Amino acid sequence: EIQKRVLGGEHPFYATSLNNLGYLYWAMKDLTRAEPPLVQALEIRRKVLGEGHQDSMSSLDSLADLYESMKDYTRAETFYLQSVEIRKKVLGEEHPDYALSLKTLGSLYESMVDYSRAESLYRQALAITKKVLGEEHPNYASYLNNLGLLYCSMGDYARAEPLYREALEIRKKTLGEEHPDYATCLNNLGGLYESMADYLRAEPLYLQAIEIRKKVLGQEHARYADSINDLGVLYKSMAYYARAE
Repeated sequence: EIQKRVLGGEHPFYATSLNNLGYLYWAMKDLTRAEPPLVQALEIRRKVLGEGHQDSMSSLDSLADLYESMKDYTRAETFYLQSVEIRKKVLGEEHPDYALSLKTLGSLYESMVDYSRAESLYRQALAITKKVLGEEHPNYASYLNNLGLLYCSMGDYARAEPLYREALEIRKKTLGEEHPDYATCLNNLGGLYESMADYLRAEPLYLQAIEIRKKVLGQEHARYADSINDLGVLYKSMAYYARAE
C-alpha cells in the first residue's frame, strides 16, 4: 500500500510487490488468495513494460504454474501457450528459454495424460537444446529424463531405457558420481527396471543412489528417505520382506 501511494498503481516496483504477495500466499498453500495479486502484477507489467519484457513473461509463467497447481488445466494451457508464442516471437526458435517453455507446456500435457502432444513438445525442446547448448549441458540431460519419464508413464519401457542411460552418462561425465543429480538418474533407471520386473538390475542402482544421497545430502534429507522407501518397495516386490522392513 505504501508503494502504491508513493509510486502509483502502475509502477514496476508495485508490480513486484504484488508478485511477492502472490508468492507468499502460494507458499502458504492459499492458492485462491495468490491468484489476484499475480494477475494484477501481470496486467501492470504488460501495460508498462510490454508483453515481451522478461518480467512480463515471468509473471505469465507464474500464473500458468499457479493454475496448474490448482488443477485448472484449461487456464494453465492458455497462459503456457501465450508464453511459448511470446518467447518464439521475442527470442526465436533456437533460444534455450523457448525450449524451456516448450518443455513446460509438455509437462502440462503429460499431467493431462495427453501423451502425444507432450512427446512432441519434449522432442522439440530436446532437439533445440542439443543444437544450441550441446549434449553435455544439464538442460539436455534433464530433457532426456523428462522424455524417459513420459515413456515410462506410457508403459513404453524400451524407448525409456536408452534415454535414461544417456542422461546417466552425461551426469556422470559432467557432474561426477557423487552428485545428487547423478543419484537421481540412478534412481530413475532403477525405477524403470522395477517397472519391468527386472529386480536384479533395479536393486544395485537403488543401493548406489542411497549411498550417494546418504553421503552428500545426509540421512535426514527427503531424497534420502525417498531412496530408502523405493528400495523397501522393491524388496516387497521381490518378497524380501525382512529386508523391506
